[in-house]
Amino acid sequence: TGQPHLEYQVREGYCGSATQRCVLQSFGYQNIPLQKSGESKPEQWSDHVVQMASESSHGDADMGLTTKIVRGGVSYEEFLQTLRDGLANEHCRIACNFLRPALVGFKGIRVFPVNFLLGVMGGHFSPILGMLEEDDVGVGGESKVDCPLVCVWDTNHAYNGAYFVPAKRMYEAVHAVDLMDHKHRALILVERKVTK
Repeated sequence: TGQPHLEYQVREGYCGSATQRCVLQSFGYQNIPLQKSGESKPEQWSDHVVQMASESSHGDADMGLTTKIVRGGVSYEEFLQTLRDGLANEHCRIACNFLRPALVGFKGIRVFPVNFLLGVMGGHFSPILGMLEEDDVGVGGESKVDCPLVCVWDTNHAYNGAYFVPAKRMYEAVHAVDLMDHKHRALILVERKVTK
Protein backbone atom coordinates (compact mmCIF):
# COMPACT_ATOMS: atom_id res chain seq x y z
CA THR A 1 0.00 0.00 0.00
CA GLY A 2 3.01 2.30 0.26
CA GLN A 3 2.07 3.25 3.84
CA PRO A 4 4.27 2.41 6.79
CA HIS A 5 2.79 -0.34 8.93
CA LEU A 6 4.22 1.01 12.16
CA GLU A 7 3.74 4.41 13.71
CA TYR A 8 4.34 6.18 16.97
CA GLN A 9 1.57 7.58 19.11
CA VAL A 10 1.08 11.28 18.51
CA ARG A 11 0.92 12.07 22.25
CA GLU A 12 0.54 10.46 25.66
CA GLY A 13 -2.65 8.44 25.98
CA TYR A 14 -2.81 7.55 22.29
CA CYS A 15 -0.93 4.23 22.48
CA GLY A 16 -4.09 2.13 22.07
CA SER A 17 -5.13 3.97 18.95
CA ALA A 18 -1.59 3.90 17.51
CA THR A 19 -1.45 0.14 18.09
CA GLN A 20 -4.83 -0.33 16.39
CA ARG A 21 -3.58 1.60 13.37
CA CYS A 22 -0.37 -0.49 13.24
CA VAL A 23 -2.39 -3.72 13.32
CA LEU A 24 -4.93 -2.60 10.73
CA GLN A 25 -2.28 -1.22 8.35
CA SER A 26 -0.37 -4.50 8.57
CA PHE A 27 -3.49 -6.24 7.24
CA GLY A 28 -3.76 -3.74 4.39
CA TYR A 29 -6.70 -1.70 5.66
CA GLN A 30 -6.86 1.86 4.37
CA ASN A 31 -8.81 4.97 5.37
CA ILE A 32 -8.24 4.22 9.04
CA PRO A 33 -9.29 6.98 11.46
CA LEU A 34 -6.55 9.17 12.89
CA GLN A 35 -5.23 8.45 16.36
CA LYS A 36 -7.24 9.56 19.37
CA SER A 37 -7.23 9.13 23.10
CA GLY A 38 -9.36 6.34 24.39
CA GLU A 39 -9.04 2.61 24.70
CA SER A 40 -7.31 1.81 27.94
CA LYS A 41 -8.79 -1.65 28.54
CA PRO A 42 -8.34 -4.76 26.35
CA GLU A 43 -12.10 -5.27 25.91
CA GLN A 44 -12.67 -1.70 24.67
CA TRP A 45 -9.58 -1.94 22.47
CA SER A 46 -10.76 -5.22 20.92
CA ASP A 47 -14.28 -3.99 20.21
CA HIS A 48 -12.96 -0.81 18.63
CA VAL A 49 -10.36 -2.45 16.36
CA VAL A 50 -13.06 -4.79 14.98
CA GLN A 51 -15.37 -1.80 14.43
CA MET A 52 -12.60 0.17 12.72
CA ALA A 53 -11.87 -2.78 10.40
CA SER A 54 -15.56 -3.11 9.49
CA GLU A 55 -15.87 0.61 8.74
CA SER A 56 -12.61 0.66 6.79
CA SER A 57 -13.73 -2.28 4.62
CA HIS A 58 -17.29 -0.93 4.28
CA GLY A 59 -18.70 -4.10 5.86
CA ASP A 60 -16.96 -6.52 3.45
CA ALA A 61 -17.20 -9.85 5.32
CA ASP A 62 -13.96 -11.06 3.71
CA MET A 63 -12.11 -8.22 5.46
CA GLY A 64 -13.48 -8.89 8.96
CA LEU A 65 -11.44 -9.39 12.10
CA THR A 66 -11.90 -11.38 15.28
CA THR A 67 -10.09 -10.86 18.55
CA LYS A 68 -9.16 -13.08 21.44
CA ILE A 69 -8.03 -11.65 24.78
CA VAL A 70 -5.56 -13.74 26.77
CA ARG A 71 -5.14 -12.25 30.22
CA GLY A 72 -1.77 -12.25 31.96
CA GLY A 73 -3.12 -14.49 34.72
CA VAL A 74 -2.34 -17.57 32.62
CA SER A 75 0.78 -19.62 33.28
CA TYR A 76 4.08 -18.56 31.72
CA GLU A 77 3.96 -21.65 29.49
CA GLU A 78 0.49 -20.75 28.19
CA PHE A 79 1.62 -17.14 27.65
CA LEU A 80 4.59 -18.34 25.56
CA GLN A 81 2.44 -20.77 23.58
CA THR A 82 -0.06 -17.99 22.85
CA LEU A 83 2.77 -15.82 21.49
CA ARG A 84 4.20 -18.67 19.43
CA ASP A 85 0.83 -19.69 17.97
CA GLY A 86 -0.15 -16.11 17.16
CA LEU A 87 3.17 -15.26 15.55
CA ALA A 88 3.13 -18.49 13.49
CA ASN A 89 -0.28 -17.61 12.03
CA GLU A 90 0.11 -15.29 9.02
CA HIS A 91 -3.48 -14.08 9.52
CA CYS A 92 -2.86 -13.02 13.13
CA ARG A 93 -1.33 -9.96 14.77
CA ILE A 94 -0.66 -9.55 18.47
CA ALA A 95 -1.28 -6.41 20.47
CA CYS A 96 -0.06 -6.26 24.02
CA ASN A 97 -1.39 -4.32 26.99
CA PHE A 98 1.36 -4.25 29.59
CA LEU A 99 2.79 -2.32 32.51
CA ARG A 100 5.78 -0.60 30.91
CA PRO A 101 7.71 0.13 34.14
CA ALA A 102 7.77 -3.62 34.80
CA LEU A 103 9.42 -3.99 31.40
CA VAL A 104 11.81 -1.07 31.05
CA GLY A 105 11.69 0.85 34.33
CA PHE A 106 10.70 4.48 34.77
CA LYS A 107 11.78 7.35 32.57
CA GLY A 108 12.61 10.53 34.43
CA ILE A 109 9.58 11.99 36.15
CA ARG A 110 9.03 15.62 35.14
CA VAL A 111 5.67 16.22 36.76
CA PHE A 112 4.72 14.58 40.01
CA PRO A 113 2.41 12.89 40.90
CA VAL A 114 0.35 12.67 37.68
CA ASN A 115 3.01 11.10 35.42
CA PHE A 116 4.18 8.85 38.24
CA LEU A 117 0.64 7.62 38.90
CA LEU A 118 0.01 7.06 35.20
CA GLY A 119 3.27 5.13 34.98
CA VAL A 120 2.35 2.88 37.89
CA MET A 121 -1.36 2.48 37.27
CA GLY A 122 -1.79 2.91 33.55
CA GLY A 123 -1.13 0.22 31.05
CA HIS A 124 0.47 0.67 27.67
CA PHE A 125 -0.48 -0.81 24.28
CA SER A 126 2.05 -1.84 21.64
CA PRO A 127 2.24 -4.43 18.86
CA ILE A 128 4.37 -7.55 19.20
CA LEU A 129 6.50 -7.93 16.06
CA GLY A 130 8.14 -11.29 16.55
CA MET A 131 10.13 -13.60 18.76
CA LEU A 132 13.63 -15.01 18.66
CA GLU A 133 13.85 -18.49 20.12
CA GLU A 134 16.88 -19.44 22.17
CA ASP A 135 18.40 -21.40 19.29
CA ASP A 136 18.07 -18.31 17.08
CA VAL A 137 20.15 -16.23 19.49
CA GLY A 138 22.75 -18.89 20.26
CA VAL A 139 21.74 -19.81 23.80
CA GLY A 140 21.50 -23.48 22.92
CA GLY A 141 19.74 -26.41 24.52
CA GLU A 142 21.49 -26.37 27.88
CA SER A 143 19.21 -23.59 29.18
CA LYS A 144 16.71 -24.85 31.75
CA VAL A 145 14.32 -21.91 31.33
CA ASP A 146 12.39 -21.40 28.11
CA CYS A 147 13.00 -17.68 27.64
CA PRO A 148 13.10 -16.43 24.05
CA LEU A 149 13.35 -12.73 23.20
CA VAL A 150 10.14 -10.91 22.29
CA CYS A 151 10.31 -8.01 19.84
CA VAL A 152 8.03 -5.12 20.80
CA TRP A 153 7.27 -2.02 18.73
CA ASP A 154 6.86 0.58 21.46
CA THR A 155 4.43 3.15 20.12
CA ASN A 156 5.95 5.77 22.44
CA HIS A 157 8.88 7.31 20.54
CA ALA A 158 10.67 8.01 23.84
CA TYR A 159 11.43 4.26 24.02
CA ASN A 160 13.01 4.19 20.54
CA GLY A 161 10.58 1.96 18.62
CA ALA A 162 11.54 -1.69 18.35
CA TYR A 163 13.38 -3.50 21.11
CA PHE A 164 13.84 -7.05 22.36
CA VAL A 165 12.90 -8.11 25.85
CA PRO A 166 13.17 -11.53 27.53
CA ALA A 167 9.82 -13.31 27.33
CA LYS A 168 9.81 -13.84 31.10
CA ARG A 169 10.01 -10.08 31.67
CA MET A 170 7.25 -9.50 29.09
CA TYR A 171 5.13 -12.05 30.91
CA GLU A 172 5.64 -10.21 34.20
CA ALA A 173 4.63 -6.90 32.57
CA VAL A 174 1.42 -8.51 31.23
CA HIS A 175 0.84 -10.45 34.45
CA ALA A 176 0.75 -7.12 36.36
CA VAL A 177 -2.70 -6.25 37.64
CA ASP A 178 -4.44 -3.08 36.46
CA LEU A 179 -5.18 -1.23 39.69
CA MET A 180 -8.33 0.35 38.24
CA ASP A 181 -10.23 -2.82 37.29
CA HIS A 182 -8.23 -5.42 39.24
CA LYS A 183 -7.55 -7.58 36.18
CA HIS A 184 -4.29 -8.73 34.66
CA ARG A 185 -3.18 -6.93 31.54
CA ALA A 186 -3.43 -8.93 28.30
CA LEU A 187 -2.26 -10.18 24.95
CA ILE A 188 -4.84 -9.51 22.24
CA LEU A 189 -4.77 -11.76 19.20
CA VAL A 190 -6.30 -10.03 16.20
CA GLU A 191 -7.10 -12.46 13.42
CA ARG A 192 -8.25 -11.73 9.92
CA LYS A 193 -11.11 -13.95 8.83
CA VAL A 194 -10.03 -16.19 6.00
CA THR A 195 -12.62 -17.30 3.48
CA LYS A 196 -11.93 -20.63 1.88
